[in-house]
Amino acid sequence: MTLPITAWPDPSTSEGVTFFRNAGLIKSLLEAQSVARAIVVAALANGERESGLDPNAKGDYIDASGRVLPWSPHPVGTPTSFGLWQHQKLRLDIIKAKTGLDIEAAVTAGANTVENDVAAAMWEFKNNPRYGWAMMQGLWPWSAARAWCTSFEQAGAPNALDLSGELANRWDAHLSAIIDP
Repeated sequence: MTLPITAWPDPSTSEGVTFFRNAGLIKSLLEAQSVARAIVVAALANGERESGLDPNAKGDYIDASGRVLPWSPHPVGTPTSFGLWQHQKLRLDIIKAKTGLDIEAAVTAGANTVENDVAAAMWEFKNNPRYGWAMMQGLWPWSAARAWCTSFEQAGAPNALDLSGELANRWDAHLSAIIDP
């Protein structure tokens, strides 16, 4: 299934500069830990889909009664997911207890970093086999992105799986030209 994907921001705009700088940083941090290219691409594809590569992104808003609110460009209510890969509070509490990284507080303060999110993700991958690290080894980028989506993110949005694969195809085709010109 091929889904239409949103165009990347213009690299000459401030939004584009930030987007591609964050992409380059994610790539560099993961490569410094000898992460395979397919998993780097999966991280970028899913980060783009979940947060637009914004480490301070908030999502999955709920109202005072605990009902999930429909997506809105101007959300109201209380966010329940935070950062590049939109971690839920329970996972963030575990990450904080085990690593000291308080991503929820950092995002709430507008001070989260790509480094925090990558460190948290790598800690989770190394310490919890259910998040799919072993499964992603040796996969092609499209498959790795879909595995990241289902096992690590556990995304529930319609078409998330297919969109992750399509975004991975784009990152895979343009990674060197965009980030390493």
